[in-house]
Amino acid sequence: MLGIKNDILFKLLIAVSIVIIWVSYSISLFKQKSNSHQEIVISKALGNGNWETVSGGLLPDLRRIAFDNSGRFGVGVSLEGYLITSKDGGLTWDLAGKIPLDSDGMEIVNSLAITNDGLFVGTAVDESLYGAIYHLTD
Repeated sequence: MLGIKNDILFKLLIAVSIVIIWVSYSISLFKQKSNSHQEIVISKALGNGNWETVSGGLLPDLRRIAFDNSGRFGVGVSLEGYLITSKDGGLTWDLAGKIPLDSDGMEIVNSLAITNDGLFVGTAVDESLYGAIYHLTD
């Protein structure tokens, strides 16, 4: 009887080990794919319309985009605070600068808004109560 229990425990240990190895391998593949900053392409298979790749200063880790009320001026912001702008409704984009986030790299962008009073960007630090709102008026 004890031999059967040990056999079952051994098989269970092997199964758990295989799952852990598989999950670790999957995570490493995901990190490799997410760390490769290659050309950004928008999928043409999404939705019923025709999708086009837009040109210009597209960023890795693009987090948010927003347009003003006219729909002509747009701003995009990356996870690290780099900004891109469009003056033609999003057809072309140019690199426009960087938000001065905390230098420790923990602060990340999580929101973006364009109002009549300027550009607002919200940030946060994972698993903390810290957050900030940056305002650009020019």
